[in-house]
Amino acid sequence: MGKVKTKRFKYHRAANRAAEKSQKESQDAAMDDEPQPYQLTGLFDDVIIDPAKLSVKLDLNDNISVVSSKLDARHVPKKEKRRMRHDAFLKKLETVKATRKAQKRRKKVATSLNMGLLADALPTLDRMSLKSG
Repeated sequence: MGKVKTKRFKYHRAANRAAEKSQKESQDAAMDDEPQPYQLTGLFDDVIIDPAKLSVKLDLNDNISVVSSKLDARHVPKKEKRRMRHDAFLKKLETVKATRKAQKRRKKVATSLNMGLLADALPTLDRMSLKSG
């Protein structure tokens, strides 16, 4: 059996009605001053639909020619399907483990930058003059 809900009473509602009405009227007046957004009235006025075209019957051969993509030439037993899913799951776990291992390896390798390496990476004045000239 359903629960019995108690009726909620809203006290002092009548005192606030006058203030709400005046506030609502002021909002309506403010909305009248704003430009109206683009309205889509008469969107399909130019479209003429012929009722005879709506009752056209389709050929039954159309739906027969559709071949399901799930049909397979060979039957795969349930154990083999389970094994394939398990192998895919293990492969996914291995890739996650390999990425974590690679991240740890990158953290361990200290990146040492010095001004010599940065200077070697920048182009020399000779190269810059050849490019500009």
